[in-house]
Amino acid sequence: MIALTETTGPIRRIAAVLVNGLSFVLATIISVALLMQFATIFFLVTLGPETIGGPTIAMARYHPGPIRLGGPAALIVGGMLLISAVRGKHPGAWSYQTALLPVPVVGILAFMTLSYRLVGLLACCVAVWAYVHYVRGQGKLRILTYACVVMMVAATLPFDISLQNVPGPPRFVPSTAGLPTTSEAKAAERGEVIIVGACVPMYNEPTWVWVW
Repeated sequence: MIALTETTGPIRRIAAVLVNGLSFVLATIISVALLMQFATIFFLVTLGPETIGGPTIAMARYHPGPIRLGGPAALIVGGMLLISAVRGKHPGAWSYQTALLPVPVVGILAFMTLSYRLVGLLACCVAVWAYVHYVRGQGKLRILTYACVVMMVAATLPFDISLQNVPGPPRFVPSTAGLPTTSEAKAAERGEVIIVGACVPMYNEPTWVWVW
């Protein structure tokens, strides 16, 4: 691993910092875009159509876009990385290999966004937490592996668990996607179907959804 040590040439040290900065900045912008899509699915499927009149409409009306929202976040991350590389306690810790550190996190978020499930969301949070601790030398690879396995298995399930409270007892109900017709909208109000997608498929939609 080529680290930024005192014996490393200044050009190589600067190049390593720039490569890390570019990697973390791009990862931040992509992560913001994924999280925005992720939040839309979470409100629609997990919380239910009633949120369409609240946070979901607000998000659509004041949607800043991934660039406008990810740009400031990327600048903050890039600035923090630069300060850490120059004035941190371990200025030689950055290398060309550390530029790959954001890749697993972006991969986990992308996988979860493309095949959203509530159980997978919990496993995703554990996986990101375990990965950060593992990179810092404070965690075990076993926990990260288990969390990723649970997330991938949950993503392949044909059903999802929501937090929606609809008329009737707790049960599985069929899902529907696309622009709902009048009859489908009324059926969703009665708790007979669950709307899990918009006109354009956004992810691997479940066939059945558990409601309360």
